[in-house]
Parts: sequence; C-alpha cells; structure tokens
Amino acid sequence: MIPLGIVYGVATFCGLKKLKKPIRKAAVSTTSQVFSAADLTKEAAYNFKEEVEDIIAEAQYENMKGNQDFFAEDLDLEDDFMEQEFNDQLE
Repeated sequence: MIPLGIVYGVATFCGLKKLKKPIRKAAVSTTSQVFSAADLTKEAAYNFKEEVEDIIAEAQYENMKGNQDFFAEDLDLEDDFMEQEFNDQLE
C-alpha cells in the first residue's frame, strides 16, 4: 500500500508541474485584463469628473455674468435717478 501512495504522489507532482505553466499564463492574462478594466474605469471616472467640473464652472460664470448685468442695471437706474434729482433741484 505504501508504494502505491508514493507512486500517486510522484504522478501528482509531475502532473502539477506540467500544468504550472498554463495555469500561470492564465493567471497572468486574467490579472492583466483586470488591470486593463480598472484603468478604463478610472479614465471614465476622471472624464466624468472633468465634465462635471466644466459644467459647474460654466454655471458659475453665467451666474456671475447675470449678477454683473443686474448690478449694472441697478447702477444705471441709480444714475438716472440722481440725474433727475439734480435737474429737479436746478429748476
């Protein structure tokens, strides 16, 4: 019985040794594909983040531009009012 166990052990060792290279290649290939997928995911996330930042910057610009127009109109009305008061005082 003991010699039969030794034979099985040697046969298993030799079989695993022959399977080592294909298993290793499959593991390396799978890991490489996982890294590629992770890189694509990171790139997509960075692109999305950049798009959101662009949208926010454009919205802030439009808001600031709108506020400047509002204040410019307010100043124009104030100038008109001051001019009208000055003209009323001259009369």
